[in-house]
Amino acid sequence: MPTRDVYDIEFLLKRGIPLETEKENIQLLLKGIESFTKKDYSVKLGSLIEANRRKYYIENNFIILKRHLISLL
Repeated sequence: MPTRDVYDIEFLLKRGIPLETEKENIQLLLKGIESFTKKDYSVKLGSLIEANRRKYYIENNFIILKRHLISLL
């Protein structure tokens, strides 16, 4: 899953939009998040968000989304 898609999903989740999907998709999304490298955050998110927000994602690896996904399993 592209970094941009995960960023968008977390953005919507933060805005209160519910995430409704099957457990199989949740597991795939979690695997995808775990596979992101520092380069994914710095280069792919670099065109989307400013440096201080990128730093947050590099350090926290979509923790809000991950916690929510885990709670759905």
